[in-house]
Amino acid sequence: MDLNFLSSVSIFADLSDSELVSIKNVCQTRNYPKNSMIILEEEMGDVVFIVITGTVKITRVNDEGKEVILAMLGAGEVFGEMAILDGESRSANALAQENCEVITINREEFLNIIKTKS
Repeated sequence: MDLNFLSSVSIFADLSDSELVSIKNVCQTRNYPKNSMIILEEEMGDVVFIVITGTVKITRVNDEGKEVILAMLGAGEVFGEMAILDGESRSANALAQENCEVITINREEFLNIIKTKS
């Protein structure tokens, strides 16, 4: 992951190179094979995810027990941030539609990034 990729992520678009380096230093990468669960609805969240490669399907199960697709996310898109911001459990599932590489930023570091830019 390089600074050009980080600067292409919408939430980081206005950051300076030195700020991007600080973010890069707290990021970790994870790989998820096709069809693996990244997030389960209702679990507690302590990590924000950013897609590097692959596609992630965001879903919920409706009252009838059927899967509802909320979004299909690709490179540069962020997910899992709502549980970090509101302190509630995860509001949806995230499933790797293909082999995916993602960046993870833990809750404390993500909140520090937001506070710094406010």
